[in-house]
Amino acid sequence: MTQTGCEIAGRGNGKKIAIVGGGIAGVMAAVKIAQEINTEIHLFEKNGQLLQGGPWCHLHAGGMLYPMISKDDALELLYDSLSFALFFQESIIHTPCIVAYRKESNYSPSKLLSRCMLMESKYSEWSKQHDHALPLGTIDSYFAMYTREDMEYFKNNGTFEKTIHPFHDSYVKTFCKLLKNIDDIKYPFVSVREPIIDMDMAKSKLKLLLSMYSNIHIHTNAFVENISKEYNQANYVLYNMTYNKNNKNYIITADFLVNAAGFESRHLLSHNRYFLNNVSYKNLSYMFHHIKSSSDEQIECKASFIINIESFPYKNFMPEIAIIGERGTQNGMIQITPTKHKNHFQIHAMMENSSLIREISFDNQSELYFRTHKAIEHVYNIFHDFYTAQPSHLEPLWGIQRTVGKDHTKRISTLIFEKHTSYAEIQLVKGISSVSLATLLAKQLQIHFGPVNPEELGTVDQKEFIDYFNNSIQLD
Repeated sequence: MTQTGCEIAGRGNGKKIAIVGGGIAGVMAAVKIAQEINTEIHLFEKNGQLLQGGPWCHLHAGGMLYPMISKDDALELLYDSLSFALFFQESIIHTPCIVAYRKESNYSPSKLLSRCMLMESKYSEWSKQHDHALPLGTIDSYFAMYTREDMEYFKNNGTFEKTIHPFHDSYVKTFCKLLKNIDDIKYPFVSVREPIIDMDMAKSKLKLLLSMYSNIHIHTNAFVENISKEYNQANYVLYNMTYNKNNKNYIITADFLVNAAGFESRHLLSHNRYFLNNVSYKNLSYMFHHIKSSSDEQIECKASFIINIESFPYKNFMPEIAIIGERGTQNGMIQITPTKHKNHFQIHAMMENSSLIREISFDNQSELYFRTHKAIEHVYNIFHDFYTAQPSHLEPLWGIQRTVGKDHTKRISTLIFEKHTSYAEIQLVKGISSVSLATLLAKQLQIHFGPVNPEELGTVDQKEFIDYFNNSIQLD
């Protein structure tokens, strides 16, 4: 791909910022810092490619999939989701998510409805404060509610008695056709704007932005072996970093260190560190148990399995579906997510014998095969048309998720910023919080390094970037 006129070069202030971790947190931090500070940025990733961490393919707007979390946490997830959707607006797939509670669950549908109403209200307020931006679609289409009477009428007549919502109805009709027994769920349920993220599109945008800033230096296959501190004449901390690349050691001195190493973060400044290159499900068990045994945080491994249904009848208006129950039990959440691959779906079955991985040995294909079939079995118990599903040749999407602290219900991310030690840590739980945290980090660094002349910063013309981005996608 060859383009001209799109490289962005700041003049630089002689300072270096080192970011360790090339997942969504580290890459987003590099982009946001480059937009705010005219400084040299070095991004280190131990693997051969950036953005190889766990999946972030759901928006989680308002935390609808987490009935156990607090109202305040749900609002924070909403605002994080809105910032993410605004930044990656071309990567948002505006398919709604059907959210219902399993009949066996202890969750109350009235609380789901009140949460939807609160999120809709806060979305409206946010939109007014952001030039009437609508990254999740129109306010009046944020959610729609459906009753048992609506479902029974559809089962008997093949349509609803009246239009409930013009955007949501077609997707809910597909849900009605798939559901074996309308009494397997509680009422009312909702169809809500919890969009799917096209991760490939979002990653393409980030990689393109990285390439456009000349002050971002990317080091892949770069294993940070040692970090030591020293103090400069102004008594600020400097970080001497030794990293190995192609079996050669290199040293760089940074004025500020950003720890974006995810669940490996706590080991970054320790000599008793553990990193595993080129992770796949085959060595996931070894990594997971090492990290879990050495961490005082809640560490959880999850997988969504990719299945294929050759003759799936509902190609149009297939929603994402989440039937929510108590996590880790035999009545845990079942989630179905359409993919861009024809007749392929991601499925979660949040039970310990399937997607929720606590004791595993992914040392052979049989474990993966067993867990995928268990997920299919759990899905088919509730939905028609999944009895012919088979494991896809595509590798499952998996990730090790941390929580900040020991409360496993928390889904809120945190930024630690220590001005006196020139150190920041991005404690990311959900990928959708990356834009908010990176924006906050860039603002804090701008204060830390002093006022910046806007004329010294490289800027991106929005129209030029969109044209450039669309051309690059076509060329790829």
